Order: sequence, then C-alpha cells, then structure tokens
Amino acid sequence: MSSLMLRKFRSLAYQTSGHYQLPNLGHKGSAGSFTVKLSIRSDKTLDALGILDSLIRNMPLKPERVEAAKQTLLNSINNDYPFFRNLSKKVANARMKGYDCDPAEEFCKI
Repeated sequence: MSSLMLRKFRSLAYQTSGHYQLPNLGHKGSAGSFTVKLSIRSDKTLDALGILDSLIRNMPLKPERVEAAKQTLLNSINNDYPFFRNLSKKVANARMKGYDCDPAEEFCKI
C-alpha cells in the first residue's frame, strides 16, 4: 500500500501499515485476512478511509517493483528463524495450522 499517498502528499496520516494473513491449511483455498493500521487525526478519518478504500480497490500496478517485493519476502522468511527457546512454540503453531513441515519452504518455492 502506498503510505506516501496518505502521509506525505495529502497529510492525512501519521503512520500507515498493512498485513495480509494467509488462511491455515485447514482452510486452504479460502480468503485470508487483510489488516490495515492508520494513525490519523480524528477530523481526517473519513478522508483517509476514502483514499484507503480507493487504493485497495484500484491498486496502482508497479511491475518494476515485483522482484524487489519477492526478495523482501524471501529475506523476511530467511531472517525469521526463532531463538531456541521459541522454536518448539513455532513448530507447535505450524502443526496446529495443519503443516507437517516448515511452511516457509513452500513459500520459498514460489
């Protein structure tokens, strides 16, 4: 999402961020969830939500950024190795979601 459009050019938000959560294996094929965080002044809420809605529905295509986005995702996966005290928790969470191997391996093949 282009946070610059909301932050710099229109001065509507102090901070913007977004996150897409894939469904677990039990719900494979169904839609994931997209969460957006906006830190804005209360008097600019409706304007910022209107622009956010138009960005989501009519996302500008930037084909030159696709490879950089893929590399960012791969770097994130490679750097997400848990500390040894958190390893069992991460494995248990993956198993609860239906995975029988590391889910990051599947994403790295894409």
